[in-house]
Amino acid sequence: MLQDRAIRIVSKSNWNDHTGPILKSLGILPLEQLYLFHLGNFIFSQYRCLSPVVTADVIQNSDIHSYNTRYANLIHVQYRRTALVAISFLNSGSKYWDSLPCYLKEIPNTESFKRLHKIHILSTF
Repeated sequence: MLQDRAIRIVSKSNWNDHTGPILKSLGILPLEQLYLFHLGNFIFSQYRCLSPVVTADVIQNSDIHSYNTRYANLIHVQYRRTALVAISFLNSGSKYWDSLPCYLKEIPNTESFKRLHKIHILSTF
């Protein structure tokens, strides 16, 4: 992968060194985690209505029904007929948002969310 080669050159590592520990020590997210970082930031901006362009309404399960269930505060993921739409950015973003810890979901401003979200991702990989 190109990111692995570039990080080995920057850190002056051997060509066969594992890049995971190097990326973590430098505070750089691998491509898969970088996707999750931007996915979480997008859903945060949609959820808090901070984005100038609203792609779709982000609704919670509590908006669908009035029952007090354990998943009432999670984002409602609508049924999609095709697999292509099921892995779409908004659908997978809703599932990712629901998997985040509560303290991240309750952060009020964007800068704090981005900083703590990146720390959370770095601590999980």
